[in-house]
Amino acid sequence: MLEGASKIFVTGSFWYGSAAMAAGLKTLEILRTTDALAHMGPWVRGFAKVLPPPRNDMDSV
Repeated sequence: MLEGASKIFVTGSFWYGSAAMAAGLKTLEILRTTDALAHMGPWVRGFAKVLPPPRNDMDSV
């Protein structure tokens, strides 16, 4: 068993990110089971109208 355990690689973000992972999973559940996206649509479209147009960084080269 120890030999098998020595052949894996994990990062700290995996082990210490449980709250963020739980929040993300709950968010996805809410988006799947409610009409939240329908409520967000008009707000997002209104917000997009006040943003500057996208910039192509190649224009300045």
